[in-house]
Amino acid sequence: KVYKNCLTHGIDVDTKNVSLALNKGLSVVQGDADIDLTYYPSKNATEKPFDYAILANTIQAIKEPDKVLEQAKRIAREVLISTPNFAYIGNSLYFVLKGRM
Repeated sequence: KVYKNCLTHGIDVDTKNVSLALNKGLSVVQGDADIDLTYYPSKNATEKPFDYAILANTIQAIKEPDKVLEQAKRIAREVLISTPNFAYIGNSLYFVLKGRM
């Protein structure tokens, strides 16, 4: 889907998140970044299919972050990483109460 002059594509392990994104008209598939990024093709080291790979609240939850980062660098010119702010009281309470982020 073209969104704000961007062609976007997402991957999420949680089927509920995938359903929410699809209902909003976003291009997303259910998958595991630890495994499924290897299936994204890249022509060569200089011609990459994506300008950016954004790992939003992902890196702390994956099993092999080094491999996922290598795959992200393989398919995108730039890799952006965001993590939850564990110092924020809302995130801290959620973690204490739920045991996960």
